[in-house]
Amino acid sequence: MKLTEAGHRYLAACRRILADLAGAEQMAGEELAPRGVLTVTAPSMFGRLHVRPLVDAFLDAHRDVQVRLLLWIGS
Repeated sequence: MKLTEAGHRYLAACRRILADLAGAEQMAGEELAPRGVLTVTAPSMFGRLHVRPLVDAFLDAHRDVQVRLLLWIGS
């Protein structure tokens, strides 16, 4: 089995379209990636036990984000 000339042109066009689509998805993904500073405030004990592990996991997944975790002692 062998492609016709029209088949070769069609295949080349499809490859260009797929390459363009992959490039567009990569650009969109870069722009949608979270970045910046996230400030989270929580009571001290709750923050250490529950919020901190979530913040650590979030930071592992989103390297362009910085987190300011403010833990307060209630009166």
